Amino acid sequence: MNKIYMLFKQFRMLDAVKISFVEIFRKIFDKYRVASYSQAGDDCIIDFYLNGKSKIIYVDIGCNMPFQFSNTMKFYQRGSTGLAVDANPEVIKQYSKYRPNDISICACVSNSKGKSVLFVPEHSAMGSISNEFKSQYMSDGVKEFLVENISGNELFEKYAIPDKFDLLSVDVEGHDFSVLQSINFHKYRPFIIIVEMHKIMDFKDLFETEIFKYLKNYSYKLVAFSSMNAFFLDQNV
Repeated sequence: MNKIYMLFKQFRMLDAVKISFVEIFRKIFDKYRVASYSQAGDDCIIDFYLNGKSKIIYVDIGCNMPFQFSNTMKFYQRGSTGLAVDANPEVIKQYSKYRPNDISICACVSNSKGKSVLFVPEHSAMGSISNEFKSQYMSDGVKEFLVENISGNELFEKYAIPDKFDLLSVDVEGHDFSVLQSINFHKYRPFIIIVEMHKIMDFKDLFETEIFKYLKNYSYKLVAFSSMNAFFLDQNV
């Protein structure tokens, strides 16, 4: 009953009804299935390290769509809330509609001031401000959006994120290191950080990346890797 109550608390009534039917269908036809909304079961790994904590505070930078490939949907469904940040205004419209209890923000998190040009393929929600990423992964029919830059520190301060919170998810298609550089990890200490890592062919390659070295300097330990995402835990806890 608590799960049903939480669905109707977190979603609009019609969406809660739809999700309830999906949950019932899953239970009937595959009672051993573990629900995951992430691309590679990343939310299940996060859940493991958070010891199944029922409610968490998260910041999802490069949140993409509110359901599919989401690292935070599993936790939102349980009653958690947080910041959902994406430079794509079409994505943020979807978040505001389907996940009303999150704070949805259209911005580019970066260590640079000013504005950035976001490139978005015509038939995809995936966007990037990286010209290298655009040339490698995007073909013709790319839309462009001009978006405001904001640092992680400014974002956390503006929306009153506590110094210690549960989850920071970063997936911004080639701009991930700049996001991390915009955050003062002496002040803000997410318990677990998940970061997308491109071009990693072997686990040992992670130890040579600038992201690994940077987070290690702030006492974050690499604990897992799932196809393209690396997981870091705060060693000061």
